[in-house]
Amino acid sequence: MSLDCNIKQIIEILGLEPTTTKKNELRFGSKGSLSVKLNDNIWFDHETQESGGMLDFIVYKGKAHDRSSAIRWLEENNLKDPIKSKNTRKKVVRHHTYRDENGSPLKQAIKYQDGSWKQFGWKDGDWKPGTKGIRNVPYHLDELHEDASERVLYILEGEKDVDRARALGLLATCNAGGARNWSQELNTFVRDRKICIVPDNDTAGLSHAQKLFDCLKLDDIAATIVTSHLEQLNDKEDFSDWMDKNNNDVDAFIELVEADIKNQPSPEQAYLDRFGIKPANALFGMHFDPLNFFYDGLIPSVGLTLIAALPKTGKSWFVLNLAKHMDGNGLPVHYLAAEDNERRLKDRIEKVFKDGVKYLTYHAVMSADHPLPRGKDALFYIEQIVKGTGAKCVIIDTVQSILNPSANNKNYDQTVEEYDALRKLAHRLGIAMIVVHHCKKSSDVATTPLEKVIGSIGITGTAETILVMEQRTGSKDCKLCKLNVTGKDVEQCDKYLSWNGHGFNIDDDVYEAQLGPFQRLVLNLIKESPRCMQKSIVVTTGKDQSQVSKAIDKLVEVGLVVKKEGRLIAQ
Repeated sequence: MSLDCNIKQIIEILGLEPTTTKKNELRFGSKGSLSVKLNDNIWFDHETQESGGMLDFIVYKGKAHDRSSAIRWLEENNLKDPIKSKNTRKKVVRHHTYRDENGSPLKQAIKYQDGSWKQFGWKDGDWKPGTKGIRNVPYHLDELHEDASERVLYILEGEKDVDRARALGLLATCNAGGARNWSQELNTFVRDRKICIVPDNDTAGLSHAQKLFDCLKLDDIAATIVTSHLEQLNDKEDFSDWMDKNNNDVDAFIELVEADIKNQPSPEQAYLDRFGIKPANALFGMHFDPLNFFYDGLIPSVGLTLIAALPKTGKSWFVLNLAKHMDGNGLPVHYLAAEDNERRLKDRIEKVFKDGVKYLTYHAVMSADHPLPRGKDALFYIEQIVKGTGAKCVIIDTVQSILNPSANNKNYDQTVEEYDALRKLAHRLGIAMIVVHHCKKSSDVATTPLEKVIGSIGITGTAETILVMEQRTGSKDCKLCKLNVTGKDVEQCDKYLSWNGHGFNIDDDVYEAQLGPFQRLVLNLIKESPRCMQKSIVVTTGKDQSQVSKAIDKLVEVGLVVKKEGRLIAQ
């Protein structure tokens, strides 16, 4: 049997008489300390700091010992089970009141059974949702204000841990709103104290501790981040969990704190540690994985690679050839085609990946509805791509599409900081990041390949590998580019790119780069079979002797092959 129910009906059955009555609120008690909100079906006792919904009210008035028996009380009085009512309110697990120096209430943080939180502000003698306009103070400020001792002040992440610490005799506080919400305005309340920051054992907790530490430093307030207790904690456990595991052994916790304080580096050393400055003998104990390359010593498996060339030189074809090579070796690659739509990209992919695609993913920006993120948002975008696709290499074509454009120099005056952020992201994610960029026009003065890259020379100093394509005059059957290779982990050299109709062949020798398809085939056969004879090549290729002879003569002419006693040797 389902019956209607609201808190006013419960009050009438209980026979309660309000001391004051407003449109949507009833007050009870000589001082009106019990407030009942009729529209919301909730109540709050300002003296005991208790609150809740209709079932809680029945328990509060002594008509039931828990919510289940409160439901039975409603049914016995022919009222609807409020759990089925649209006016059901979430169960409060605990609440924490923030007070000013004199103990007057300012705001309250309430945690509900479903894990959610809500803050209320004390306004006009009542608790009301939201804290806009409410003074921001640390938890238990009244106690801090009264305490003139030299006790250590522990700043924890949440109110539950603060209350646990206080119950154990420690001086403790925290900020409202959880991790990463300590603001500089709170520093004034903790000045001239010996401070220890106690983080939770998770990324958010450690990040909060570091942010709090840095915020205190803005006002020259020293602090120690306590970390020894974390060794006994599982992921996401906190101070209260440590006390549970150690039977509330405060002395043992204080010993850990004192050890952390003793081992804390000097301010000078702490500053140097931020930059990773260490004794050189530390290098002897370090072990690093060997360098790996995704493409023949050109593309390191981790780091930032910049590829630059003039427009229409074939940069996009070149990086797609790199993607094909990696895809064929089982490496997931993501290609960001910022200047292409899906129609044009389909044409290129079909020409380059003639045998099909295995792992390549793409983003054709010109066919997408959502704009491409820039700046810091682009870093998050790249990270989500890597996590979502499993990409080991991300190709960004072109890099200007994700950087914040400058008003100067045709939007190419990019900051070194943005490139450095890309480099750091590549290392943090453990991926190869290839960014495509432009070179200056031939009329611009440039003496070296690196100086031809548009933008600050610092950009080429930030990228760990730089490949600069320079178009050269080749034979009438091919398009020829020189590829200048330089970087921190690659061997500086020049390679040569010859157009093959769907990308580029990469060669070490300029003459080899200019070979036709059949000449290249003959050269590869000679390399595979040293000291072979012309007859074997005729048999292997199925071509007539004169065609093979012409190809060999060309190879001999450019110095790629020598004849010795009728046998062919590749140089």
